[in-house]
Amino acid sequence: MTSTKRIVAILFCAMLLVFTVCVANVLNANVLASNYQSPQAQRPEGGPPITYTNSITLTPGIASSLLYTDTQGLPTRLDFPADAVVQTTTIEFAPALWTSPKPNFIFAQHAFVLVASRDGALDKGFTFNAPVTVTISYSDADIQTAADESRLTVYWWTGNDWRDAAYECDPMSSYYRDLTANIISVPICQLGQLGLYSTHQIYLPFITR
Repeated sequence: MTSTKRIVAILFCAMLLVFTVCVANVLNANVLASNYQSPQAQRPEGGPPITYTNSITLTPGIASSLLYTDTQGLPTRLDFPADAVVQTTTIEFAPALWTSPKPNFIFAQHAFVLVASRDGALDKGFTFNAPVTVTISYSDADIQTAADESRLTVYWWTGNDWRDAAYECDPMSSYYRDLTANIISVPICQLGQLGLYSTHQIYLPFITR
């Protein structure tokens, strides 16, 4: 075999190897996606365990709050208005971790699952009667790769996609951001998975003439 043919053969084998690896990765990602369900759906069917660290029983006409403190000593607080529920309801809170929900987004190290139950039975279709304010404190390390701290957003998992939690209220909720104290707050109207995300920091090449 001539040297030219040998080089062509090596290049062909290399391209075939790259193609095989790419196909394997795509298939593996599809399998993971097809097997994924929200914790809210998995809990009654005995799926992966979720540790609910905090719970609160809400009574109509009484304002309440739930406080969770993470391993950094940073609090996540939920403030329930007096009209958040129309009948006695127990809300359970579980800290959680997810990877980025979509391309160019990063996880800002704060996420949680909320579920509701009434009379001891999980209420999958539950929605708050009035918006509940979520306030998350984060560290500089949590957002070190964020492109713009002022664009931090709380996302809610619909079961098919991640959506800005503010859009799930009618009228749409407004964010409060304290960039000095590292605090973000937004009223939410849905239970399920929620997480704090930001866009990636983009580094452009430095060009001199």
